[in-house]
Amino acid sequence: MMNKAGLIVKVLCSVVLIVIAAQLLAYHYRFIVYPFPNEYREGAMLTTTSGLVHGVNPFELNNQPQYMNDYGIFYSIVTYPFAKVFGVTMLVHRLVTAFFIFACGGLMFWVMRRLKTDLLLAAVGVVIFYACCLYPGTTTPMANPSSLGLFLFLCALFVPWSRGFSYPTLILSAVLGILGYYTKPYYLLSVPMLALYLFCFVSKRRAIAFSLIFALLAFLSVLFVNRQWNCYFANCFFLHTNPGWLSWGQSISQFKAFVSLYSLVLVTAFIALGAQIFQSRHVLWKALRERRPMSFILYCTIFCALVLALWLGKHEEAWLWYYFHLLSPFLLICMGVTLSRQLPWAMFFAPLLLWNCWIVSQAPLAIKFDPMDQNWRDVERLISTHKDILNSPLIAPLLVEHGLPVYDNGLSEYFKKGGYRDNDLVRMFSKGDPRIIMRYYVFMNEVREKIKRREFDLVMIVFDYSPLVPGELKDYYRPVGQMELKAPAIGAWRMTVWVPNDK
Repeated sequence: MMNKAGLIVKVLCSVVLIVIAAQLLAYHYRFIVYPFPNEYREGAMLTTTSGLVHGVNPFELNNQPQYMNDYGIFYSIVTYPFAKVFGVTMLVHRLVTAFFIFACGGLMFWVMRRLKTDLLLAAVGVVIFYACCLYPGTTTPMANPSSLGLFLFLCALFVPWSRGFSYPTLILSAVLGILGYYTKPYYLLSVPMLALYLFCFVSKRRAIAFSLIFALLAFLSVLFVNRQWNCYFANCFFLHTNPGWLSWGQSISQFKAFVSLYSLVLVTAFIALGAQIFQSRHVLWKALRERRPMSFILYCTIFCALVLALWLGKHEEAWLWYYFHLLSPFLLICMGVTLSRQLPWAMFFAPLLLWNCWIVSQAPLAIKFDPMDQNWRDVERLISTHKDILNSPLIAPLLVEHGLPVYDNGLSEYFKKGGYRDNDLVRMFSKGDPRIIMRYYVFMNEVREKIKRREFDLVMIVFDYSPLVPGELKDYYRPVGQMELKAPAIGAWRMTVWVPNDK
């Protein structure tokens, strides 16, 4: 009787899960093919890729801050062959991003099935993860390196785990960790995570060997990258060492929001875990006395939760996406594995998980796309009839697609910060980089002189936020109109259009 009831629950839940997945796929398709920017800074990665495609060194000092990129270059390297063939477009970048979102989901599914997770529970975990990747406010599905970095991060951990932490896989993990850093810096976290686990639970010798291999490869990579791209570490390392945008209030708020979003997942997992501990208490006590290794997945969950609580969760310019990238995969795998060990009765929690999945999935589905938006069509027309536009980051992707110069790609405003050493520890080893600061002011003077000579045939900027536009603009240009441009992922922006006042 229990088996029959469980089968009915599985079938009904499978149907609901297919509906949710289909809704998310349809939304993701509309997101990918939307012809206009989905958020304010989506053009940043396009400028790096464009530089590579057109033979421009994006991290050369003279090309800064127009090509500023504080994430890394590997995403653009991966995107390069497709952009070379099909053009440097938002569509190409979003498709590359989508591929690695699916690759991450596939990797999670493989790990769960390897740990004998029930098929339905594994599928529920993957769909919840997919919904989180598309969640409003996160930049994951955009022209952004997050999904590629996450795939490298997960591979760097799961590949050695799946092969018993053999030396060949540890070497591969070190390489993947370095590539993760050159994709998005915080994905380097895989290296200390793995090294600590090896040291505590596997073999101190392997932990030391892994750390030495990583140190050697990282040193060689730094020499190569610094030689090829002389502003790379100013953009992608020193900038991030300067304190700012961190608060405990943000950490607490994000933790509460994540727990609320995952409430039913956490409840079901804790109930199943409690039952498992009670049933296996004698075996667990024996394992503790014998100091058997902690579950690697549980260890990763705890490690990432601590990193989020003490560091990344405090970032005031991020909302939940660090949780979705670093904690969700391990938490969902733990949930699936724990519930699967309590079958068949735990299957009756599946409707709760489906409800949690439904809640997470409905948030992105509320976003609407209008590919025929008249204001954006007017912007396209203006771009196509002008050659040198002083721009807001919002229109940077369209400038790249039209082959026009970009002056502010969205990250350009942070370029100067890479020249300072506000962190006391970093200041002990580096006194700052005056060439970065000098280049920033040279660039601002170049823009100022072009304004005075009225060389920009058009200016399109956000009404109340244009940090790279000198105040002299109003002396040589006049506003001719305003428009509201909708970026579906973040809302509407009020834009002003200026032309030279001698026209």
